[in-house]
Amino acid sequence: MKAIVALVFILSAVFLSTAQADQPLPESAKDAASDSIKNDWVDTETIVRFGRYSEDEKLQALRDFLKKHPGSDNPYREQAQKLIGELELGTFSDPEVTRRKTEWFSLRLVPLSNYGWGGGITAFTFRWNYVYWEILRFGFGGGLDGYFHPVGAWGSVGSSVGYPIRLDAAGINELRVGVVLQLGFVFPGNDPSGFIFPHSAITVPGFEISYVRHIRKNTALQAGLEVDIPVWYDTNHYPPPIIQLFFSLRI
Repeated sequence: MKAIVALVFILSAVFLSTAQADQPLPESAKDAASDSIKNDWVDTETIVRFGRYSEDEKLQALRDFLKKHPGSDNPYREQAQKLIGELELGTFSDPEVTRRKTEWFSLRLVPLSNYGWGGGITAFTFRWNYVYWEILRFGFGGGLDGYFHPVGAWGSVGSSVGYPIRLDAAGINELRVGVVLQLGFVFPGNDPSGFIFPHSAITVPGFEISYVRHIRKNTALQAGLEVDIPVWYDTNHYPPPIIQLFFSLRI
């Protein structure tokens, strides 16, 4: 008889413990767990996005977060995994760094302009939150006597300054609107002797608008339109503005 009573007692205890385990957590416990995950994620994201830490330290913070909260109830799990992948591949962009990172040089291709094809090189583009300054820029081109104006060759040297418009919080996509200051020369294709004139001077000579996409920490692609207005020339015929479509690789 005692054995039967003991068996019944054991089975009852097992049943009650199983039933309690199957019961959902109280709302207060759920809220506490959710707040804990959220607070840990805020701390982790601060380290990754805004802290002055090395990439290894950022990776470790993300891995520690996932180790501490591995369950499906973690709403930030996929975001943390994505950031780990970006850090490992070198595609992660710290917004505070990306916005102000100096671009040391760029290679420009001008496939279409009213003065013929062309290219260019720029050097030392310093960037701040609300302004950028491209210290040096060199342009050259010509051929086919131009599309709308007879040009044998053209070239320019100068600088530009402008305002960056951020299109996202990470600073990966931006529009740049700038003023171009440069001196240049043009040799008409229909005049063997040629002539030289600056197609810009101290007055505001040109404007530029472009879209920039930062594809890696140290690399960006650019596409834009530049219009330069001749303001001083040694010919009786006023040369038309130089309009050029360009693409650049910025590093």
